[in-house]
Amino acid sequence: MTANLSVDTEHLSEAVRRLESIATSLEKTIGSHRASLTVAPAGSDEVSVAAAKSFSDSAELFSDQLVKGISAIRDVAGALREQTSAVDSHDEAVAGDLTAL
Repeated sequence: MTANLSVDTEHLSEAVRRLESIATSLEKTIGSHRASLTVAPAGSDEVSVAAAKSFSDSAELFSDQLVKGISAIRDVAGALREQTSAVDSHDEAVAGDLTAL
């Protein structure tokens, strides 16, 4: 059984651009808000200091996970870009072969 596969490389290229734009936007957002996620203790008592540290530590972990997510988005965009290029190259080769007939 054969299956037909149709790939619209223009749409894939647009998806790559959109993924890269999302990653860039997330990077800018993290960069501009990272400092505001660090919380100063409301007082010098042990509870205030511990609460502020806990929140700041959680915010840092969240930020680290966002950076990993951005990296994953860029990886997907790169893979799509490579596959789009491969499909385009293959189509050009086939078109050349057919022209030679």
